[in-house]
Amino acid sequence: MILEASTAVAQGANDDPLSYLNKSQKYNIVFRDKDQADESFTTSLYVCFHELKYQREEEVTWRAWLSQQPSPSVRPIELDRKSSAGITRVDCTMFNTIQFSWNGKRGATVAIKINCLSTEFIRCKGVKGVQLRLQAQIKDSNSQTESSCCRIKVFRDKVPSPFISSSSFFIFIFYFYFYFYFLFFIFYFLFLLFLLVSLSSSSSLLLS
Repeated sequence: MILEASTAVAQGANDDPLSYLNKSQKYNIVFRDKDQADESFTTSLYVCFHELKYQREEEVTWRAWLSQQPSPSVRPIELDRKSSAGITRVDCTMFNTIQFSWNGKRGATVAIKINCLSTEFIRCKGVKGVQLRLQAQIKDSNSQTESSCCRIKVFRDKVPSPFISSSSFFIFIFYFYFYFYFLFFIFYFLFLLFLLVSLSSSSSLLLS
């Protein structure tokens, strides 16, 4: 299981990778079998709490989160089927779990969105949000199960990247023209001052 998202630089030696995601933004997760076995794997991919104190009250915490959502159909993890590839027998009926099958030889790409914020589970001000976990339980045709996970923190994408790019461009243009005309008027003023001084000097010489 490989989450296609940037990983935080500061990592402990024994810590799982930590990635910072934007809420409701699409991210790809790639599944590959290292042996490329031509068999079907059944995978349960779910989002849960990484810290033990939240795991102990997971059901209550999720209920509280759901009560604050605009619709009871909102789920913390969402599958983007159109952007996914190589998956079959998809089941999205569970609250925080997506279940699907994929072939080990061909692999699969699963596009997901996380619809909860790390800060939604914190009542204290000044806390940066809880760590969540993307967990995958992978079962082969012999019912042998492997587990893979990565830590995530989810925050709100304050400004869409296209807007940032366009606004930065306009700010650059603004300052470019501002300094251009500022320097132009400075040189123009100095030029006029030079002419006045020259004319004044010429008049003094003529009078003398």
